[in-house]
Amino acid sequence: MKKLIFSVFALFLFAASPVFANSDNPHEPLIVRSQVAEGGLEIVLANLEQQTTTLSLTRLDRKKKVFTDFIRKHNGYSYKLALDKLKNGRYLLAVKKGDVIRQQVILISDQGMMCSDWK
Repeated sequence: MKKLIFSVFALFLFAASPVFANSDNPHEPLIVRSQVAEGGLEIVLANLEQQTTTLSLTRLDRKKKVFTDFIRKHNGYSYKLALDKLKNGRYLLAVKKGDVIRQQVILISDQGMMCSDWK
């Protein structure tokens, strides 16, 4: 009975232990989350190294930058983009920190706004 309890306990420990992600670049952790909010998009950035991060919004059909901002010396940052005044079309939201770029496509139409997954 003791062996069974010990085996179950050991199995539980191995199953519950966290898995660490392997990364070639130690400065890569840039976590970006977005959520559609009333009249726009709420973006949350986590940049633990506090490196300068660039946030930009580009209209894809004309390759024209609509918005650019630099975030300096913040390890966590929340941003609300007011997108309700933009024309219908596809936009590319890009967050860049060093060599790491996270991108999301935003589609604005008469029916509302849709966002792709972050790549």
